[in-house]
Amino acid sequence: MTESRYRKLADYHPLTWSPTSLVEVIKGAILIDQIEGKVLLQLRLCNISDKNISSVHIKVMCFDETGEAISENNIVEFAFQDLNIGSGTTFGEQNPIFLGDPRVRKVNILFSKVMFTDGEIRIIEESDAKAYPSQILLDDLGRELVTELERIVPETNSFEKKVKPQLYADGTWTCLCGRINEYQRTNCVRCGRAIDWQLKKVNHEFLQNSLNEYKEKLREERNEQERLRIEDEKLKADKEKQNKLANVKKQRRIVWIGSLIVVIGIIVY
Repeated sequence: MTESRYRKLADYHPLTWSPTSLVEVIKGAILIDQIEGKVLLQLRLCNISDKNISSVHIKVMCFDETGEAISENNIVEFAFQDLNIGSGTTFGEQNPIFLGDPRVRKVNILFSKVMFTDGEIRIIEESDAKAYPSQILLDDLGRELVTELERIVPETNSFEKKVKPQLYADGTWTCLCGRINEYQRTNCVRCGRAIDWQLKKVNHEFLQNSLNEYKEKLREERNEQERLRIEDEKLKADKEKQNKLANVKKQRRIVWIGSLIVVIGIIVY
């Protein structure tokens, strides 16, 4: 979609999560087509099942800016079809969902069914949906420690690090990517990161100690480089001094030989 044609009206972030979800909304945005005046929804979804997805059917409940339902039947149904989406893969951003009423400013997304590439169909109830617990932003560690984390744990993971991993009393944990997982899941269902190294390394004490050790290592390397530089300069100075002494001796020898030749010449003649 052409950026200059569409203007963002509101962001959409899901307020609940389900431990039995097969697919989830990562984020979304409500946009307006500035040429035609139509309001549409753009979503980024993620397959968090262990199978390839062929289609996803959703219901979009539409509200105005005050949270009031747009009409008596405020639901827009939409289907993402003809897919082959692998586990842990995002999709949906190239599929605009037109919401019909230009007054829509808030939405709630409900998944109704999912079809896998092997033909299996799952009806989604989402009766176990839970509110997201409070999360601590990763940036709360401070830029220096976040940079240290990036240094000691280089990644090519497509899901950015956003929050500090935590364990919750209800038997769940939150991953760096922001996804909530149950304890029995040792790897995040969204990004695949393991909980063990996250809890060990993504905390203030570990990162500060790691940073201090890294700074000390750099200091020792600089000191060693400075020692080698001084030693090299000393060797160069000693060599230059030796060369000068050798040149002086050479000049003296030349003068002595020249004088001897003169003396011999005088004696002969």
